[in-house]
Amino acid sequence: MKITDIATAINKLSENDVEKLAENLDFKTSDNLYRILHMPYVKEDVEQMIKDLEIDTSAYNLECFIDDCASRYVYDGDYDCNLSYWQNLENIIRNEIN
Repeated sequence: MKITDIATAINKLSENDVEKLAENLDFKTSDNLYRILHMPYVKEDVEQMIKDLEIDTSAYNLECFIDDCASRYVYDGDYDCNLSYWQNLENIIRNEIN
C-alpha cells in the first residue's frame, strides 16, 4: 500500500476512528506525527510575529529563518514553560538574529 493510499484512507475515518488510531500508535510514531503536524502552525506564527515586531530579516533567507525558529520550538524544545507561547517565539526569533 502506498503512503498516499494510507492518507486517503485516514482522511475518510470518523473522529472516533481517528482517536482509536492515535491510541494505537506507539509513542515515537505519535510524537513524530504530532511534531510534523504542529510545525506548519508554528512557522505561520513565527512569520506573523516577525511582521508584528517589525524585525529586519533582510540579511536572512526568510523561509530558512522561519523554519529554523519554528524547528527550535517544535523539534528542539527550545522554550521556557514559565513563559507564554508568544514570548517563547519572540525569544527564539531575537536569539536567532543575535
